[in-house]
Amino acid sequence: MSDLTQTADTTDALRKLQSTSSTWLRVSMAVAVAILLLFGGVLWKLDILNLQGTSANVKIIAATLALMGALVGSLVTLVGLTLKHSIDQRTFALQLETEARRRTESDRNSRLQKEAEDRLKVEAAIRAIGLLSTTSGQEIPPTQKAGVILALSDLGIFPLALSLTDQMLRRTSFDPGTACWLFNKALASKDLDVRQQAARLTAVHVDKMLLKEGRCVFPAILQRDEIASLEKDVRQTCVHAQIDLLLLRPFSEWNPDIFAGMLDCLLYAWKHDEDGDIRADAGAAVRTFLRAFDPNQEFVLRIGSRRIGGLAAELALNKEQQVSGRMVDGRLRSLALDEWEKQLGSSYVGEGKKV
Repeated sequence: MSDLTQTADTTDALRKLQSTSSTWLRVSMAVAVAILLLFGGVLWKLDILNLQGTSANVKIIAATLALMGALVGSLVTLVGLTLKHSIDQRTFALQLETEARRRTESDRNSRLQKEAEDRLKVEAAIRAIGLLSTTSGQEIPPTQKAGVILALSDLGIFPLALSLTDQMLRRTSFDPGTACWLFNKALASKDLDVRQQAARLTAVHVDKMLLKEGRCVFPAILQRDEIASLEKDVRQTCVHAQIDLLLLRPFSEWNPDIFAGMLDCLLYAWKHDEDGDIRADAGAAVRTFLRAFDPNQEFVLRIGSRRIGGLAAELALNKEQQVSGRMVDGRLRSLALDEWEKQLGSSYVGEGKKV
């Protein structure tokens, strides 16, 4: 509802209150006068106020005058109560009017403040884009790139920050930790379009998240229970990104702890995701990845402490499941999982047998 509409509604309410109050006051006065006139007319008609007569008549006249006094007092009280009610209504109407003015002024100030903030954001965005280029055409330092992206995200300009990050990851060198931080913050945004864009870029640039010594970076929200609060398409894209990331290296080149941590995320999705397709994809991938471990090894996972052999037995019941979709490089994930399994070499497979 706009400020003008709210003000108009309040004005109408005030007018109705004032009209009702005035009507009640006029009606009360008219009723009081009418009762007095009617009572006086009855007395005159019955000739009760005739002072000539016996002592009995005098007593009747005295009683009648006392009754008239009581009646007048009651009528005065009625008029007083009606007047008080009218004053109370007027006071309430003034309070409503004051509150409406205050609310209108507050809304106006909020709107002006938001407009000022939007202008500042636009100016900041223009300056940020200017910082990503030099007059000589040389590439700017990585810290300057990261600073621009961090500034844009802190201002809440996620679409621009994500688009710039996408371009820098495609064309130039960009810190994967900064990109991951941005994707994580955007996935926690209240804007669905921003969350979807962040999930898509996480999947597209999953190869940029590999680090040396078998390590990697990945959005933290996707490695915690908060992933359950995301939409199905966002969760599915992120689960596929986790699978693709693990498939980018042979098991022998992964840091075992990092690999196990990523595997824990897929196991959580397999056990707890409410969507059957996501559970099937996660389970099909985990079924292959577990073959790299000794079946007697025990993992401490979010789903509880479990032995690898026991998990493999549970997953073996779903052999017909195949992870869906294509990887970023165009290969089918199911074929990529088969290729990854062939690279295990002397790693453990199935029920403890070695390749």
